Amino acid sequence: MKKTTVALAFIVATPLIFTGCSSGTSHSEEPIVTKICDQPSQINADTKTVAILAEQGPQSADRYKDEFESAIAGSKQMEARLLVNAVGGSRSAASGLVDTVLKGDGVNPTERNQDLACKDKLIEEAQEELAGLPEQQKLDVFGALRRLQGELPESAKSANVLLLSSLYNTTQPADMSDPRVLEDASATIDQLDADGLLVNCKNWQVYAVGASFDGRQALANTIDARLENFWRTYMQRCGGKLVAWTPRLGTFPSASG
Repeated sequence: MKKTTVALAFIVATPLIFTGCSSGTSHSEEPIVTKICDQPSQINADTKTVAILAEQGPQSADRYKDEFESAIAGSKQMEARLLVNAVGGSRSAASGLVDTVLKGDGVNPTERNQDLACKDKLIEEAQEELAGLPEQQKLDVFGALRRLQGELPESAKSANVLLLSSLYNTTQPADMSDPRVLEDASATIDQLDADGLLVNCKNWQVYAVGASFDGRQALANTIDARLENFWRTYMQRCGGKLVAWTPRLGTFPSASG
C-alpha cells in the first residue's frame, strides 16, 4: 500500500500483520501528534476477526458502499481484527488493503482516540483504492477465498467473512456462465476440491451480500436460486456456514451467526 501523509500529520506506512499506531510530538503552540500505523496491536484468544472481500472497481465500490460502512461499524463494536481484500479477475487481486485491530492503543483516552482515527484513515484509503481499481469483466471468487485462507490462522475460533461482491464466478475452472456448473453443485465442488480450490473455511460465518450480479445486471431468479444453493453447499463442505444471502447487509453481526 502506498505511503500517504494525512491531516494532523497522520502517516500511513506499509502495514504489518496486525497494525496499530505509535505517537510523538513536535514543537508548536499546540502539540502535533504523529501517528504511524505500523506497530503490532494486542490480540488474544478473544479477539474476533472480520474479513471483507470487496469487489473492485468504481461501480462496485458505489454499489456496496453502505454495506461496507455497516460492516465497519459492526467491526468497531466488536473491537475486531479487520482484514480487507479485493475480489478481482485473477488470483493476484489486491490483498492486505487493511489488516488491523479496531481497538484503540494507547496509555490514555487521547492516545487511544488518535490511534482509532489513524485506523479510520487506513480504512478510508482502502475504500479509495478499491474504487480506483478497474472493473473486471471476469471474476475469480475462488482465488479471493484462497488468499483469505492464507491470512486467517487455523487456530482462530471463528471469523465473520463478508463477501461484498458478485459471487457469479466467471473464471475457470468453474465458470458459472456455463449452466452445467450450477446445475450440479456437488459435482462442481468435487472438481474444485480436486483442483485445490475448496478452501478450509472451518468456523467461517459467511455473509453473501449483493451476490447475484453479472456485471451490473441482476441475475434471473432461477440462476440466483442455483447460485445460493451452490455457495451454501460449498461453505458447508469446507467447514463454514452461510449465515446470510441478501441484497443488503442489515444487522451485522447477525444474531444467527
